[in-house]
Amino acid sequence: MPENTIIMTAAIIAIPLMMSMRKHETSFMIEVIVAISVLLMLRGGMMLRGDNGFTLHTL
Repeated sequence: MPENTIIMTAAIIAIPLMMSMRKHETSFMIEVIVAISVLLMLRGGMMLRGDNGFTLHTL
């Protein structure tokens, strides 16, 4: 995937995170984990290979 798509996706994910951060701290942490998992999946399915030391199947 092109870097521009990843950056745009990160921006789209980050904006709602910034808004929800002021309301719910716990749900913010959950959304951060979801955002990280989405970005990792966009970057070539790292969580399937498990070579990045960060397993996301615990969600």
